Amino acid sequence: MINGDEKDPNAALFKKGAHAALDGKVGKIAYEASGEWDPKVAGEKMSAAISSVGKDKITAVYSANDGMAGGIITSLENAGIKNVPVGGQDAEVAGIQRIIAGTQTFTIYKSPLQLAPEAAKFAVNLLQGKALGAQGATDGVPSTLFTPVVVDKTNIQSTVLKDGIYKAADLCTADLAAQCGALGIK
Repeated sequence: MINGDEKDPNAALFKKGAHAALDGKVGKIAYEASGEWDPKVAGEKMSAAISSVGKDKITAVYSANDGMAGGIITSLENAGIKNVPVGGQDAEVAGIQRIIAGTQTFTIYKSPLQLAPEAAKFAVNLLQGKALGAQGATDGVPSTLFTPVVVDKTNIQSTVLKDGIYKAADLCTADLAAQCGALGIK
């Protein structure tokens, strides 16, 4: 597990959620460190994990975001490690491109088409002195929670492209044209 910056409250929430989803459901988490939201640091931590755990004992890598996943994947490749699932989050262009290329397994997508209107509603209500209009509370903080979507090779077209977040041309560079065609990305 390569987590976000320990000084960032969001990183703590992502880490807590990851442990809730993984603990007791996957094999031993043999290495865990902060990648500090920095691809270079995440790559360095992945290299340390490879040294600590051993090349042949790494079966999957959790990355708290797509940027760090890029550094992690580079470290795995430099060590000659292939076919290890790596996941991230944020549905960044580079993350989606790595999914298309087959080096990143998935990313977590939180649609701005859902988030932005809710945030705007909160802002207007706050400016007008009204209650935020949240649908609930998380740890005492008014919140509206949305279900994030796992994006992998099977649903790029029906998520980030359908929502208009990216255009196929943003993702399908010349070096990815064949893979995009094989995945039906248009």
